[in-house]
Amino acid sequence: MAYCDRDDFAGVLGVRRRERSARSADRRRPPDRRSAPLPHGDDVMKANGGLSRDPAMLGTSGYALRPNGQYFTPTWVTEALLSRVGFRGVIWEPAAGAGDMVKPLRVAGYRVFASELHGPDLGCADAVRLDFLEAHSLPDGVQSIVTNPPYDERSGGRKWQQEFIEQALRLTQPVAGMVVMLGRCEYDLGKTRAHLFGVPPHAGKIALRERPVWFDPRQAPRHNFAWFIWDWRHAGPVAIAYVS
Repeated sequence: MAYCDRDDFAGVLGVRRRERSARSADRRRPPDRRSAPLPHGDDVMKANGGLSRDPAMLGTSGYALRPNGQYFTPTWVTEALLSRVGFRGVIWEPAAGAGDMVKPLRVAGYRVFASELHGPDLGCADAVRLDFLEAHSLPDGVQSIVTNPPYDERSGGRKWQQEFIEQALRLTQPVAGMVVMLGRCEYDLGKTRAHLFGVPPHAGKIALRERPVWFDPRQAPRHNFAWFIWDWRHAGPVAIAYVS
């Protein structure tokens, strides 16, 4: 058996203690992030075989924008609204387009005043040529405004929708009327629009489980939509419904 005197033994222990301390310190020390930079998105794409970016994730539809915001509302979307909501007085449809919402509203028994920035040119024969955002009062008998705001090519649909809502609320407040607008399902979550939602006259939201088709019916639509409802007579919590 090899012999190790006390001094040698103490020296070996000292070395081992230092080694253990060094290893413990390494385990406790956080990794140096500077020495391992995160890979750039393009590098990740290359590492995965050069996958192309998904246009849907970038917010582009892949379709050419239609002139004058002509994205007409499928009939079933208006029928879904009518299955849950009743209206007061004459209904004003201020972005009548081809009359796609006017028709089911009239079939349901409502009197509808139709107007359109382009008048009857888009297909609604009795649409009055009128700029809704420049209106100062309601037409005779109107107590409800219902529409799918035109899609603004300059701002991805956001700007005109908020302007339409705010204008409709101003016009209907004196008659304690109703406002209903179609929009993307998440539209009520925007911080800059918080004043429009969650408090009276905001009364309800009807979320559509089926997605409207605005372009090619052979392609799956990208966005969920909902009807947003304001009622100047409403004083309770916001009601939410889901329609298949």
